[in-house]
Amino acid sequence: MKVKSFLRIFSYTFGTVLLLCMCIIVTMNFIKDGRFFEKPAVVVAKDTSVKPLPVVIVKKNTDVKIKKSKKTSSDTSSLVNETKKMRVEIMNYTGDEKVGEDLKATLELNDFIVTLKNETATQGETLIVERSDRKAGEIIQGIMKVGSISVEIQKEPYFDAIINVGVDYSP
Repeated sequence: MKVKSFLRIFSYTFGTVLLLCMCIIVTMNFIKDGRFFEKPAVVVAKDTSVKPLPVVIVKKNTDVKIKKSKKTSSDTSSLVNETKKMRVEIMNYTGDEKVGEDLKATLELNDFIVTLKNETATQGETLIVERSDRKAGEIIQGIMKVGSISVEIQKEPYFDAIINVGVDYSP
């Protein structure tokens, strides 16, 4: 019996003390204009070193003259020095893997380093995205005889150009 009454008195006393502490905290919060629970202000500095993205210029299919090598007279002859070690990614949106393989072989004959990805979706028009200032898009457009060029220059691109091959391209 003594234990029950002790626990009851202890719990009432503990609850009363806890209630009084909470009342004091709330009262101080109102009196001190909320500074008791106030969080420190966070200052956000604007980063001025970030440069805006370059403007995208789209060129429609234009006639581009391709310098042909004197080694062979075929239509897909090797280009002179302009394409040395240019990296190109082909995104094949035609639905036909053979089209991508044929384009890859043609570009490799013209001294491009080519990566091919066959996609399941299809795309209507071919788009050549230039990622470097080496004019790979114009050279590729001259080889393919189709497509628009979108210029999206990056500082250090892995690929000089990305070709989104649409169903309008046929080798």
